[in-house]
Amino acid sequence: MFSKDDYKEYFQQIAGVERLMIYNVQDLLILLDDQELKYTLRNVASDESRHYGYIKEIFDSILFQDEAEKRRFIRIHSLGRVKIKIKGKDGFIEAYCVNISPGGICIESNQKINPQDTLELWVDFFNGREPGHHFGTLLWRAEIGADLQIESIRYQAGVRFNA
Repeated sequence: MFSKDDYKEYFQQIAGVERLMIYNVQDLLILLDDQELKYTLRNVASDESRHYGYIKEIFDSILFQDEAEKRRFIRIHSLGRVKIKIKGKDGFIEAYCVNISPGGICIESNQKINPQDTLELWVDFFNGREPGHHFGTLLWRAEIGADLQIESIRYQAGVRFNA
């Protein structure tokens, strides 16, 4: 018999795969000129977003129903691209938004950012939500386990927005 933790781990893996599918389709849409193919891929992206929504619903209503949200702000699961500038360093880091709140953002990336780095972030949401421009500090970074590492995603990190 599976424990609640077994189910959580299983659905976290599925959520990671669904996010990667969404990221890949969205990245491909930028590169294509063929409108017919773009139309089909937008439908694929819509399906993957719906699948990810089902997984989030399982987390929120079944697996975590007894666990209260301990953050000051409620997170909104809104996927998108994030361009990051680290203060004092040249160039940009590309990442993806997993969720966002008025207090911060959770990102995923293949590039390593160090805790306490000061960041400037530009967020472009896949769902058409108004883009955001934020300043913040990286609070934590976790390497995604080898079994969960999927292609371009190696790290998940939390950024607290500056007041």
